[in-house]
Amino acid sequence: MSVMNNERRHTRVPVGITMDIRTSAGEVCRGAISDLSDSGMTFESDAVLEEGQSLYLKMDTPLEIRGEIRHIRPSDQGGMTRYGVRFHFIAMRAPRPSAN
Repeated sequence: MSVMNNERRHTRVPVGITMDIRTSAGEVCRGAISDLSDSGMTFESDAVLEEGQSLYLKMDTPLEIRGEIRHIRPSDQGGMTRYGVRFHFIAMRAPRPSAN
């Protein structure tokens, strides 16, 4: 696995994780995380989001993440946009009890 730095404070690690995105207005869409660091991430989505917009990010991990869009760029993939997010809150969700 390669690691990207690009003169940033935190090292970015490339990943390929799909997630649900919920905006502060309650809209829900899908996205694919390109890279993660301690303080943020980059993801691609066909959703139309705005810089400064707050998001709640949910993926198939026990993490709960809230963040804010810091930059927006066109993606190399047609119809997609690349979003940079700064994390404001990261926590582990409590595991759900199994239905045995």
